[in-house]
Amino acid sequence: MTPGMADPPSTTQQPAAAPAQAAPTEAPKVTVVVQGSPEDVLEKHFLAEGYKQEMHNGEKVFCRREDSTGSRLGAQKVCGSAQQLQQTEQQAQAAYQRGQSQQSNPKGN
Repeated sequence: MTPGMADPPSTTQQPAAAPAQAAPTEAPKVTVVVQGSPEDVLEKHFLAEGYKQEMHNGEKVFCRREDSTGSRLGAQKVCGSAQQLQQTEQQAQAAYQRGQSQQSNPKGN
């Protein structure tokens, strides 16, 4: 080496630092297992939807008041068994999906 020159940088490699463990950004997924008969599950569903359980002629039904469109005074009491209400929900969902699939493209493409 010549005097006045700095030593060349060392070519030895330093061991790489261990990668830091990333903190989980998502909350752990929780699976809820509902035990009971399908009727119990339906009953809990409709109670959560705002229905009240009533007995009509010895039959368990679920009822709630639904407002009529365009009227503040025209609330109507809707009642049905859990199976009837489930069927109504399925029909409404099917109609919604049909409407979505038949929707035309407003741009004409």
